[in-house]
Amino acid sequence: MVKKVATPSTSLLRMLQALCLLAAMCMAPAPASATLPDTAGVRTRTLLFGAGSQNVLETYLSPLEYTGVSTSQMQMTERRMPQRLANWLTNWYLLITMGFDGSILHSPAKNVDAFDGNVASSVAFVRGWRPAPQWRLAIGPMGEACGGATFNTRNGNNPVQARLSATLGLTALGEFDFVWLRRKWTARLQADAPVIGLMFSPNFGQSYYELLGLGHTDRNLRLTTPFNAPSLRLMATIQVPLTRKLNIVAGYRADIRQSHVNHLKSHHWMHQFVVGISRTIKTLSR
Repeated sequence: MVKKVATPSTSLLRMLQALCLLAAMCMAPAPASATLPDTAGVRTRTLLFGAGSQNVLETYLSPLEYTGVSTSQMQMTERRMPQRLANWLTNWYLLITMGFDGSILHSPAKNVDAFDGNVASSVAFVRGWRPAPQWRLAIGPMGEACGGATFNTRNGNNPVQARLSATLGLTALGEFDFVWLRRKWTARLQADAPVIGLMFSPNFGQSYYELLGLGHTDRNLRLTTPFNAPSLRLMATIQVPLTRKLNIVAGYRADIRQSHVNHLKSHHWMHQFVVGISRTIKTLSR
């Protein structure tokens, strides 16, 4: 019997075949089970903590941009609408988000400090569909209410700029399930874009004493659109399962809020790394 000897070319071919097979096994699409629940009565709750950088400009307080470190906490709840309400609601989802953030900021010369804080809550009603078993897409209207303030330690007469707004816009998201290292992962990208709304703003040169103490209003409630308040929120995450109902979530969050009303410019640019947990809850209602 003649024994076959493996040549370098055949060994290299076998190695390439093994690598291709391993890659196919690692990146194989997972069964349909993205973050958005597919069953009525199932809720997905996600708690995220973030840390990163913030760039703030409030020309009511200073013409300079202040930068510093920001932290945040956010809670998201996702639920599929019950079929008992209406048949056309079966592929619609309710997304509720609540969160707050705080920042310690410094002037470019590092000789003046400022403090910034914001609270936001939004509700989105999105229509979901699956172009493929491992893909989930959704889009729909979104409403958001925000409040916050910036305190500048140098200003004497007007040290605080308060913010209050309510907007309507669009929410779009995409999810992709895949298997890697024998675990099912979920990649998710969500974008929230305000379209029209109302915001409170003092006018140029108007003090809060005139506005609140004397009651002298001056066009302090303004209409906002993408032309005078272009804003966008993005969040990209990867979800890794720990147990059947508990997952670890990590990713990147960008929150860009801008406005130019009443001859005053304002922007809040936040970039953060976020990490947290996601849990699936089965409720009694179906």
